[in-house]
Amino acid sequence: KVTKLQVYVEDVLAGRSPSNVIVAMANSSLSSPTRFGLVVVLDDPVRMSPNTSAGIVGRSQGHYAFVSLEERVIHLSSDLVFSSGKYNGSSITIVGNNPYERPHRELPVVGGTGEFRFVRGFVNLST
Repeated sequence: KVTKLQVYVEDVLAGRSPSNVIVAMANSSLSSPTRFGLVVVLDDPVRMSPNTSAGIVGRSQGHYAFVSLEERVIHLSSDLVFSSGKYNGSSITIVGNNPYERPHRELPVVGGTGEFRFVRGFVNLST
């Protein structure tokens, strides 16, 4: 069975309620052009539409670390946890390197729960 699912994850990096928070860093992370050694946890809202007024259907929860000395790359480990709609109570796990400055990236889906139990595949990311 093939499922094509399009969701929108909103990274809130600053302001009153950021959904991405730095939890660790090397002494040199902020002076590094690639932010090497910086570790961030995330709890981003997930919507079915790019409109930020659309209802939240879940959260992207996990962490990422800046892992390259030469390129702006994060290693992402995140669960898309659905809290409403058809996939309520289900999740999809994404783990892999994300060269986030590239306009289009592909990361592996390594598992899931509920409706996505035993899932495997990939996600296409665009910024």
